[in-house]
Amino acid sequence: EVEGKAVGSIGFGSEGDVERVTAEVGYWIGEKYWGHGIMSKVLEDITEYAFQNFHYEKLYTIVFSTNPASMHVSQKAGYRQEAVLHHAAVKLHPMKYLCMFVAFKIKTNKSEKGEIRKNLTIMKTGKTELPRSTSGADEFFILQGKKQGVRIEGEGYVIREFSYSDCESLAENADNNKIWNNLMDNFPHPYTKQDAFDYISMVKAMPGKPM
Repeated sequence: EVEGKAVGSIGFGSEGDVERVTAEVGYWIGEKYWGHGIMSKVLEDITEYAFQNFHYEKLYTIVFSTNPASMHVSQKAGYRQEAVLHHAAVKLHPMKYLCMFVAFKIKTNKSEKGEIRKNLTIMKTGKTELPRSTSGADEFFILQGKKQGVRIEGEGYVIREFSYSDCESLAENADNNKIWNNLMDNFPHPYTKQDAFDYISMVKAMPGKPM
């Protein structure tokens, strides 16, 4: 949400059963906000939140090989490339490769808030402090999660849950061919206010399962 408007989405979910210790993280952001380092900070925060509040040992993102910007988001957030899945998907015309990026939970004896973030940062940069965006904009993002009332505040942004008042701005940012090209086919295109309403309704109806 920028100036009161929702501009993107991020969430995570597990296949459960024997894979209950792993979860996939998915995200998108409106084109207007590409290239500002915003989503990598949001992904880092969600990674910390997921490891601290769920029994996950591993988180991963799946990115089309034709989407280097999204690869950079994962890498900047501390994820490393684990695999390339050849001819694993088709979108529009050619077969696509899928790139998997992973982050592992860091074992620690300390329980202070921020310890996981610190260790992820050391893995990524060798430093204990992570440079943050200098943007002064009030950038807010949406979390679809298991716990009600989730709110994560960062420098210049807040991650929160969807509300129905977000429908118009969500549709405005999601209705973009460039975004659809880099997501699954079940992401609506064109994206309407009704699609936003239906999606928010679905998320609100799933209190026991993180998205």
